[in-house]
Amino acid sequence: MANFTHNQYGSRAVLETAGGPVHYYRLAALEEAGLAAVSRLPFSIKILLETALRNWDDFLVTEKDILNLATWNPQAPAQVEIPFMTGRVIMQDFTGVPAVVDLAALRAAMARLGGDPQRINPLIPADLVIDHSVQVDNFATSTALLFNAEHPDPADPLHLFAVDDGDGYVDGDKRWRFIGAYLIYGQWKQAVVGGIQALSAAYVVTGQARYAHKAGVLLDRVADLYPNFDFRREGVMYEGPAHAGYVSTWHDACEEARELVLAYDRVFPAVSQDTELAAFLAEMSAQFGLENPKATPADLCRNIEERIGLDTLQNAGKITSNYPRQEITLALIRTVLQWPGNRAEVLAAIDEAIDIGRRSGVAVHISHLRVADPSNHGLAPAMLERIDRARAGGVDVTFDLYPYTWGCAPLLVVLPPWAQEGGPAPILERLGDPATVARMDAEMSAAGVDWSACNVSNLPPLPCGDWDGASLPQVAAALGLPPSRAVLRLLLESELDATFVAGGGSEEDNALLLAHPAAMIGSDGVLVGRHPHPRGYGCFPRVLARCVRESRLMSWEAAIAKMTALPAARFGLEDRGRLRASAAADLVVLSPERVADTATFEEGRRPPGGIEWVVLNGQVVVQNGTYTGGNYGRALRPLQSNWRHADASS
Repeated sequence: MANFTHNQYGSRAVLETAGGPVHYYRLAALEEAGLAAVSRLPFSIKILLETALRNWDDFLVTEKDILNLATWNPQAPAQVEIPFMTGRVIMQDFTGVPAVVDLAALRAAMARLGGDPQRINPLIPADLVIDHSVQVDNFATSTALLFNAEHPDPADPLHLFAVDDGDGYVDGDKRWRFIGAYLIYGQWKQAVVGGIQALSAAYVVTGQARYAHKAGVLLDRVADLYPNFDFRREGVMYEGPAHAGYVSTWHDACEEARELVLAYDRVFPAVSQDTELAAFLAEMSAQFGLENPKATPADLCRNIEERIGLDTLQNAGKITSNYPRQEITLALIRTVLQWPGNRAEVLAAIDEAIDIGRRSGVAVHISHLRVADPSNHGLAPAMLERIDRARAGGVDVTFDLYPYTWGCAPLLVVLPPWAQEGGPAPILERLGDPATVARMDAEMSAAGVDWSACNVSNLPPLPCGDWDGASLPQVAAALGLPPSRAVLRLLLESELDATFVAGGGSEEDNALLLAHPAAMIGSDGVLVGRHPHPRGYGCFPRVLARCVRESRLMSWEAAIAKMTALPAARFGLEDRGRLRASAAADLVVLSPERVADTATFEEGRRPPGGIEWVVLNGQVVVQNGTYTGGNYGRALRPLQSNWRHADASS
């Protein structure tokens, strides 16, 4: 830390402010002393020089270091290291960029709350962020990032070694097909995909449309050529036959497709309105005789969506990767390209819950977060984006779900909302009134429910038959009724004591949700009845077997924390969820190689495999894989008045 006591070259000065005198070091003093022409230095070097001057102690920073910086020459080869003293410079992507993003998010949150965003400032002023991911020399022009720095002369035959070069240029027997070096890993990964990522992120953080404009140029040019890329035909791996892919292969192709579509989603609000961009690209299309001219922003968006997004969906084999990478990428693309069903309502409900937490200061927990309706498949990325944004803004948001695409609920939930009002007595009264039944039947039939994916569960024998475990189409056929009428009869005869199991979920969405750090695992199990949903007996072993051991969606530690420490912390159960002194003795001993769920929809009460011992409140209830009997569980209550943020690390 600088002590502001030295005064080499007479550089120490005092600035009088309302808060008292402030000491600083004048770079002009170095030039006045004849040391060097400091005024000619770039701003970034001046910042480093001032930092070094302020920290001059003849140990970490010496006079030689000051001279090296003051006489910096960009043409001279680097011969010495430059001292970097933290204070006013944020260094590198891994620290500087997240700090800037966090600062922007905090200021945005302050603005949304009606406060002054300028009050949010770092404790240590930062004048420079050094970020090596993108360098823009052709600043503030329509061709920034497209400018050919190696061949800047338009008369140079290699000047078209850039993005607007049609299919590239021919140099002897070589054809360079894209951003100079088609299938050269570094060029594609860094100059193209990396540039698009950085520009789209810059637009999100700053809101400046010029970044989206430049990302739009690159995305459109990628789209022009993307369907033609075929790594299997044109790539070579280890001097042998290449595998399927686009510009890259396997995992890289999968990751790149996802990043391109994510970037497009970020810049869409600006690109879809950028008439100047459309005009520029239309000119380029005409100049190079492209098949897909762009006259409007809609044409531009269609080009990107169809030739990157839809082409990837239609050729999913080109992005083959380990589970769940490919599934996540395909789900995300569908989300970006489509907005069907009641997606707006689902996201509005999440927004409402988050807004309540933000305004009240209470923690928010979304229970049973899942994507059930097929029209909402692919919605998980948008749901998680809202949750991530809220958590970054200081709202304590978590959620839980179970690892099945089939759900279970009381059968009465399929009734129209107005028919469920008032409780059991009014509902049964409506079910006994022919006119009201006709109205309910008409509305349920018009709703377009897929009854084929519904099985009756937890249903006692009825006058009309014993249908527990049967599908609704089977019940309807036996009773000679439409499925909606069969439901109404079952509800009436069972006096609402019936549940049903229904399909319709998405494995891809489940994978995204389960792997999220805010996710917890809850079975939501119904253990009664002859044919319960298998989640009651199989939820947690299923996660360990399928999500950890088989697909490696998460680690053993993360999965177990999602089942134990995280929910215990979330609900204030301080004596649960951890192995430590004074905590309740709840223990499970399992075989990582054999643990698995065995319960099915036909046999929902089958116990899991690989569970050797279970101790509940200090009592052994499973010994050598066999249930010993005894009821040692009890209702749990929080041991503290205020819920805290779920954290498995403390």
